Amino acid sequence: MGAGRALPSAPAPPRRLPPKPAPGRGEDIASETWISAARGLHGFRGDESDFRRWIFAIARRRLIDAQRREARRPTTVPLQDEVLSTVRGGPDAASEALESLAAKRALEHIALLPPAEAEVVALRVIAGLPATDVAAITGRRPVAVRVLQHRALKRLASLLEGSS
Repeated sequence: MGAGRALPSAPAPPRRLPPKPAPGRGEDIASETWISAARGLHGFRGDESDFRRWIFAIARRRLIDAQRREARRPTTVPLQDEVLSTVRGGPDAASEALESLAAKRALEHIALLPPAEAEVVALRVIAGLPATDVAAITGRRPVAVRVLQHRALKRLASLLEGSS
């Protein structure tokens, strides 16, 4: 990263993560992330890799903040499956539905992993970040990130074999 701004050292990963945010909160967290990034952009210095690491660090902090808020103020509305809010037509609707179901199934399996492994899989596989960036975001060494990823993918493979 450039000399103008260094990444803050990440805190040690928590032993237990707070509950997942309520359905529909993802868009709010994404908005808060971009607002925070826009406010801090004037002080950012670095290349594309530094920018991606910076954005994911901000997003991770916004998610943790939202989880803490929701843990303090639990909702009284029973959680329901997400409801399709708009109907899309066109020739691609079937493939979009299948892709959405596959992604949902993959995320359900990832949610079964221990929190540290799930976080590493999300950042390495889903977000496509290199191990060094994930290490900077999570406060781990790159080799620890790769080991966690290996264990998580091995565990996911066995979960998928068991559910087939």
